[in-house]
Amino acid sequence: MGNRDVADFIEGARNFYRFFDVKPKDNVLLIPTAEFVETDPLSLDALKTAGKELGAEVIICTISGERKDILEDPPLPVSQAIYASDLF
Repeated sequence: MGNRDVADFIEGARNFYRFFDVKPKDNVLLIPTAEFVETDPLSLDALKTAGKELGAEVIICTISGERKDILEDPPLPVSQAIYASDLF
């Protein structure tokens, strides 16, 4: 992959927000896995940067470990953040 930086991913991040019609002051909750944060930090940084450019509030809640039951409710703070966000 070479020496890539956030600029290589920024247009894709901008397209992500355009697709979801995110507006300034919208609350965006990104919930990446710890593995994603470790293996693809540039994409996450691009999403943070593009959200900031747009004027959206971008919050990141990294999850780790495997959930035992996919139908299991997330922890209360995560549930509250999801309900408070315009996009998650």
